[in-house]
Amino acid sequence: MSAAEATTFAAEGAADYARRGEDLFLQGDSVAALGVLTDGLARAADGGVAARLVLARMAREAGREAEEIEWLESALRADPECPAALLRLSELSLVTGGSAYRERLDAQEPWAPGVREKPSRPALFGAAPTGAPA
Repeated sequence: MSAAEATTFAAEGAADYARRGEDLFLQGDSVAALGVLTDGLARAADGGVAARLVLARMAREAGREAEEIEWLESALRADPECPAALLRLSELSLVTGGSAYRERLDAQEPWAPGVREKPSRPALFGAAPTGAPA
């Protein structure tokens, strides 16, 4: 990239290319979204985590799970603690029985004690009225 191109890209809001790409995708223009996102990734120095997450979503909605996983893993290479990528990869790994992504997410997220346990009815709604089923 030339200095002039880099300056133009910075002036156009390089950090906003992921949002522009996502907007295009949501409007149904996947081709334009793909162009904005991949061009932004090629030019940006920010690691492109947001763009990689949008590309993963595009792949998921197109039914391309292997490609989705590749984009999510590339987001983790750019930011090893990206909670969105870790969460989605942990969801996908439930199907295969793997738990490494969930373990990484659990290690960095401050889960409250008992958050994974199903609360009882009284815990959710207060004590049941006398004679009412719990």
